[in-house]
Amino acid sequence: MKNTLLKHLLLLAFLLFVQVMVLQPVHFWSLTPFIYLFSVIAWPANWSVYRNLLIGFISGLILDFCLDTPGMHTMSLTLVAYLRLPLLRWCSVKEDIVEPSEKSMGFLSFWKYAFLMVLIHHSCFFLVESFSFFSLLTLLFRILGSTLASLLLLFFLERFR
Repeated sequence: MKNTLLKHLLLLAFLLFVQVMVLQPVHFWSLTPFIYLFSVIAWPANWSVYRNLLIGFISGLILDFCLDTPGMHTMSLTLVAYLRLPLLRWCSVKEDIVEPSEKSMGFLSFWKYAFLMVLIHHSCFFLVESFSFFSLLTLLFRILGSTLASLLLLFFLERFR
C-alpha cells in the first residue's frame, strides 16, 4: 500500500516538475497541455475520496504557487479529484479495476474516462481564467484545443506505462 502511494506521488511530482519547467513556458496558439493530469487519471481505484481531494488540493496549490495562477489549478484539480471515482465507475464495464489503464479497463473505456476527466478539468480551468463568456468562441477553442493537446500527451504517456 505504501509502495503504491509512493510510486504515484513520485509520478505526480515528476509530472508537476515537467509541467512547470517545460510545458508552461510553451504556448502554441494559446493552447496549454496539462500533463500532470495523467497521474490523477492513473490513481488507484481503491483510494478514498478524501485522499483524492487532499492530494489534488495540495498539487493544485503547488502549481498555483509556482505558476502564479491564484486558485485556478487548485479549483480545477480538486473538482477532478472529487469526480474521479464516479466517472471511473460510470466509464468502466469491469468492477475489479485496481489502477485505471488501457489494459485494465479496455481501450474505449479508458479513453472515455480520460477524455471526460481532461475536459472537465480544462473547462473549469479556462472558465475560471477567463471569468466571463464574453469571447465564447475563443474560450471554446482554448478548452477543446488544450483538451486535445493534453490527450495527445497522455496517449504517449500511456504507451510508456
